[in-house]
Amino acid sequence: MLDLTTTIDPQFLSPELRKAIALRDKAYGAATDFEADNYAILSDDWLVIAEATDLKAAIAAVDAGDDPMTLPSEIDRARSLRPKVLAIHGKLEREFRAADAKVAGLYRREAASLAAGAEQRMGDAMKAAEAAYGAFLGIAADAGQSMQVVRHLRNWASGGRSNAPSGSGGPVMADGVAPNAADPMGALREAARTYEVEFVPVKRVRVGTPGGSVIVVSEEQAKALVGGNADPAIRILGPANEADAS
Repeated sequence: MLDLTTTIDPQFLSPELRKAIALRDKAYGAATDFEADNYAILSDDWLVIAEATDLKAAIAAVDAGDDPMTLPSEIDRARSLRPKVLAIHGKLEREFRAADAKVAGLYRREAASLAAGAEQRMGDAMKAAEAAYGAFLGIAADAGQSMQVVRHLRNWASGGRSNAPSGSGGPVMADGVAPNAADPMGALREAARTYEVEFVPVKRVRVGTPGGSVIVVSEEQAKALVGGNADPAIRILGPANEADAS
């Protein structure tokens, strides 16, 4: 297993270090490619793998009516190649480790100056984040107020008399309940989803009473009053006028 020394974004590194990384990566590629090409021989189970290959070939020969004794031996081939493959692989690994050690040494030498630059970038990023977050909070407050305006207008459309909201506000769901999400964006999304259901204003009607007065209630309330009362004086007179009081 070959462990690579990792670094920050190469754009912040010196040309010398970038060059060392390129050479290290080339050595790493050569070692890993060789490993992939010679996996069966490099494996600790190389003998088991070779024997399985020979057995499979022998079974196929027997099934075909051929003499398996004439087949070449994968065990012999692997045994002959293994010392040579191990030697080459060892050399490639040593070359990689030497190249990676150079990268590590240069990286350690540059770490202090790299940290200073990283601190500057961190400060700049924090300023940008603070500015962006401040802008978001302002827009989020506008969105929250818009939700309250929607609720206010829906209330009036259904016969209510709620006060118009003033100033900014937090997000509120269509039923007036605060969202559960803790983060500001999550709360806005949660609340906004509740307004996606089509709004149908409550129908308001005028109902006559036995005393001759007229009350304005929702159509559902009027039907309940008329249906649950035997007095014929209690009756639905018609739709409420816009000027009718609630």
